[in-house]
Amino acid sequence: MGKIVTLIVTYNRIDKLRNCIDSVLNQKGTDLPDIIVVDNDSCDGTSGLFIGSEAEYKSSRFHYFNTRANIGGAGGFC
Repeated sequence: MGKIVTLIVTYNRIDKLRNCIDSVLNQKGTDLPDIIVVDNDSCDGTSGLFIGSEAEYKSSRFHYFNTRANIGGAGGFC
C-alpha cells in the first residue's frame, strides 16, 4: 500500500483549517499522513499555524505552501 497524503486548499478559514487538520490527525486505522496545505494568500494568520516560533503544527509531515495570490480552489489543487 502506498503512502497517504492529505491535500488541503484554504483561504481565510483558519478555524475550519484547524478543524480539518485535527480531523485528519484523529483518524483511526491509517498511518499518520503527510499533510500538504496550499494557502491562497490568506490574511487571517494561517501561515502562523506552520511558520515561526509560535507555530501550532510543527512536524516534518506538514508541508505549507503560500500561492501569494488567491487563485481559487481549482488553482490551489493544480
